[in-house]
Amino acid sequence: MDGRVLQGILHIIFGKWKAKKLINDISYAVVVILTAISSIAVFYYKNFAIVAIIAYLWAIFLKADAIYKNSLANIIKK
Repeated sequence: MDGRVLQGILHIIFGKWKAKKLINDISYAVVVILTAISSIAVFYYKNFAIVAIIAYLWAIFLKADAIYKNSLANIIKK
């Protein structure tokens, strides 16, 4: 399921800002779980392409997290 679809469903149920917070928390949990699984996979399969994929996922998450925190800071300033 695409993150935007999940965010749309959560937006309907919880509202805009709670949905954004939940999506951010879910994204963090998924990246951490995938990092743990990929660490085991790198150990067993010696495939270091997995490390590049996980680094890319972390970069995407950190960018999305910065956007979320920036939008939250802008709301607090108003």
